[in-house]
Amino acid sequence: MKVNKLCRRLGLPLAIFNHDIFQITDDSRSCIENSIFFAISGSRIDGHDLIDKAIDNGAATIFLEHKVKERLGVNYIYCHSTKRYLAIALKEYHKYATKRLKIIGVIGTNGKTTTSTLIYNYLQFINLNSMLIGSNGCYAKDFYHQHENTTPKATELYSYFEYARNHKIKYIVMEISSIAVSELRVLGIDFNTIIYTNFSEDHLDYHKTMDRYLFAKLIPFYKLQENKNVIVNLDDKFSEYVIKHSTANIIGYSIRNESKYKVSNLIHNEYGMEMDINNIHVRSNLLGRFNAYNILPLFSLCEALSISSTCIPEFLNQFKQVDGRMNVFELNGRNVIIDYAHTEEAIKSVIKVVKELAKGDIYIVLGCGGNREREKRTKIGKLLDNEKCINIITSDNSRFENPEDIINEILLGFSQRPIVIIDRKEAIMYALNKSKENDYILILGKGVENYLDINGKKEPYSDLDVINEYRG
Repeated sequence: MKVNKLCRRLGLPLAIFNHDIFQITDDSRSCIENSIFFAISGSRIDGHDLIDKAIDNGAATIFLEHKVKERLGVNYIYCHSTKRYLAIALKEYHKYATKRLKIIGVIGTNGKTTTSTLIYNYLQFINLNSMLIGSNGCYAKDFYHQHENTTPKATELYSYFEYARNHKIKYIVMEISSIAVSELRVLGIDFNTIIYTNFSEDHLDYHKTMDRYLFAKLIPFYKLQENKNVIVNLDDKFSEYVIKHSTANIIGYSIRNESKYKVSNLIHNEYGMEMDINNIHVRSNLLGRFNAYNILPLFSLCEALSISSTCIPEFLNQFKQVDGRMNVFELNGRNVIIDYAHTEEAIKSVIKVVKELAKGDIYIVLGCGGNREREKRTKIGKLLDNEKCINIITSDNSRFENPEDIINEILLGFSQRPIVIIDRKEAIMYALNKSKENDYILILGKGVENYLDINGKKEPYSDLDVINEYRG
């Protein structure tokens, strides 16, 4: 594709130098000869400051929002939103990569990773070539790539789509974060089906209000075409907004309310759960009632995609766990659980499950991230105080804050001071050493993250490594 063909499709002025496009990017470091560089203003870096670097690396056309000192022999195309035009340009440039893909999005405050991972693994189980894009990275058969965000940048997404096309992958399952929607990372992506899991407080450091956060969740449903599918958790009180704002085909699932796919006879214990879904008996190794909500969309999706659901019971029976989500380790009669739970609702759900299973004490090791949602810290402290477990407050990704300041805000929610151990490894070791047979130890907040984000540097660290070190 040449630059002016792209400009016509974008409705923008034509370029002076109508060169072939070898790459579209917003990263000046990745520019090659005849690249198009989109100068995007971020929270920390303004792409306009990197235009000269992009040109030095080979960029021949620059899309930008405000005037800069122009260099000879380079196209400068001005537009009101480089983020928006980047997303549209990528869609046009890679249109053949996405033409035959069936893209399944998963939206919700909690449950995105487990739901999307189950779907991806089931598709692979029944020999449908698929790809998973989410919190734990991008997966396909014989392929793995780690990326920074739950939903990666638009340029990364389209590189994954190109890989899918080249390797005859038909199904893409991806987590869609509210921030990705607001940052226009998924703008223009033609979703076949979007799954709604639930909605509760999170990311208010970014969205500022719950209304704006909810609005970001709803945008993809509003834009979904009539001949596409929405799969929705009808037990969530905000599901009515999803249904109201979508003209697509609605397929509901639930435990409590009437729906097309409904759970009955649910039993769960320390080994997993059993239940009937529309009179089909299934057994799963996943812990907790809330995981029934992550299993239900599998049945709904099979209907939406017109694929067989008959293998779901066999698949669930052999599927072990999702990395970083309710991962259970047995240590000398004690159960250690690593989970990513970091929202008030997710933490509450995990504790509820363990209280129903535990025969001994429950230790909770938890911290809150820095430069994120200060208002939730005291709420989480109050939640833990009410649960009356053995609470050990520690560090998480402190980023550019002092860990002690974060911990002090958590402590404001407690009526009595809990145990405080700033070093996360020491906090986990304390719980492991103090606990006894039949106790549960919940290590929450990081899941499979392999770093601690401290002062802009990601220091190597893993909760799982600490457990393995204790095991010897």
